[in-house]
Amino acid sequence: MSSRFMAQHLKMNNALRRAHEKRDDIDFAYREIASKIRKEEWERFYTKCEWGIPDLRRLLGEDFDPEETPIIAPGHDHASMWIDKEGDLVYCYQPYKMGFRAQQELVALCDKLGLEATIDSEASWYLPGRTFLVVIRKRRK
Repeated sequence: MSSRFMAQHLKMNNALRRAHEKRDDIDFAYREIASKIRKEEWERFYTKCEWGIPDLRRLLGEDFDPEETPIIAPGHDHASMWIDKEGDLVYCYQPYKMGFRAQQELVALCDKLGLEATIDSEASWYLPGRTFLVVIRKRRK
């Protein structure tokens, strides 16, 4: 190897080491920017509902009764409700993890209520890279 290549390699190696030592700062900066970009992208297609407590019954056209316990999705974390461009209501949440049992429960709940769910590891705006986005909507015919 040439000495010029070795010098470049050493510089790159040192820069990566410094970045690794500062990885928490780099991760934070990435998540902060990615969060804003992803939420802006989401908001191009969805409008947030300001109803308070998310409840899957709303997807079925039922009103929320504050006296009743809301029906929430398995693994529910950082949940909100939105209206898409077609006027359809969606329930979304952004969990850190979702075990196999919770996934099975989600499928069973969707089947029972006539809903469908999608899981996207690259669309979550709540701590991107640490959470993923689950979107539930009324099953399309």
